[in-house]
Amino acid sequence: MLVSKLLSEWGTAGWNEHIRQVSLFYARRRDTFIALVEKHLKGLVTYTTPTAGMFVYFKLHGVADSKKLIETRALEAKFLMVPGQAFSPNDVPSDCVRAAFSTASDKDMETALERFATLLKAEAQPTSKL
Repeated sequence: MLVSKLLSEWGTAGWNEHIRQVSLFYARRRDTFIALVEKHLKGLVTYTTPTAGMFVYFKLHGVADSKKLIETRALEAKFLMVPGQAFSPNDVPSDCVRAAFSTASDKDMETALERFATLLKAEAQPTSKL
């Protein structure tokens, strides 16, 4: 009913313009977030820039259990991300986290990523070289 009402008010052109504006909004949020990731997390994580969605998944360098890190230290540092273990059907520890960029302000994103970088630097265990 809602979509029907919107289409009758906006028409197809209005609907398409709305979708275009929403896409641009989230693309700008993503681009800002990725620039801040590059600024603060370079060398600490591996990630792929998303082409859709509102999340970035990080593989943490030198951290085997992101759940422990996020549910204790990140909470104490006053930022939140979702540990990769939350997406595991077998609830196995993960070296990944998911971060959302859709609603945070630029300042909040920067603060969170600065805090995350500090935490990763303190927590990361060097990987052994064979």
